Amino acid sequence: MIAYLQAMVMGLVQGVTELFPISSLGQAVVLPTVFGWDGLAKAQAQPESFFLAFLVGLHVATATALLIYFWSDWRGIIRGFFRTLSESVRERTAPWTAVRNANERMAWPLVVATFPAGITGLALEHLFRVTFSKPLSRRCS
Repeated sequence: MIAYLQAMVMGLVQGVTELFPISSLGQAVVLPTVFGWDGLAKAQAQPESFFLAFLVGLHVATATALLIYFWSDWRGIIRGFFRTLSESVRERTAPWTAVRNANERMAWPLVVATFPAGITGLALEHLFRVTFSKPLSRRCS
């Protein structure tokens, strides 16, 4: 199991480093090894471990906090997306041609970029989990 102190340190590091371009999953793999938390480091090697569930919860909490903090921005982007859709249906044009403001301009790249990222994540989930779950370098044969 993960101790309260370990959970607090992991949560604190996650919260502080969210402001910087640092891989939050990478730090979750490296941090237990650096601090000598052997139980967590070994748990990462298991296909379905308590530590994996903890990391998922940590990332859900981070995403929820960011969603709440940036809620007004997200609301504007979502409204802009649906406005361009409804206007394009009304005028029988491509939705991205109805873009009029920054929120509408931001909506379309987000939508377009989500599909390849989602498909790649679904297709390669197991490979990514096995490859990046340990802080060990591997040689390709």
